[in-house]
Amino acid sequence: MSAKIATNLKKELHKFIIVKFVKENYIVWPRDMKIANKLVSLYPEFGFWKFLNCKYQLNCMSALLSKKFLRALNKKYSLWKELFYLKEKEASVFSEDELPQVENLKFKKPKKLIDFC
Repeated sequence: MSAKIATNLKKELHKFIIVKFVKENYIVWPRDMKIANKLVSLYPEFGFWKFLNCKYQLNCMSALLSKKFLRALNKKYSLWKELFYLKEKEASVFSEDELPQVENLKFKKPKKLIDFC
């Protein structure tokens, strides 16, 4: 991935975080981008930020840097990581040798409406 694409993705993540947590009329882009940059350095995965549910929007992003919010974000991040890696682990349960072969599968005939009567 080129550096230009990576920076564009990072900026999009910053914008996503700001729009998600700050009320529209209270956004101050330079200040909020700086705070979003700090948060992204702590929690860089986009999936984590999509995972978070916010009950209400804030007047300022600086509230997210308080000890209370950082503790809550830490808990949510560890929970998200457990869920994310659990899904990834479940997806890779079977090795290629253990997967059923398509030739050996028998398909049932679809049931018709007459069969139910």
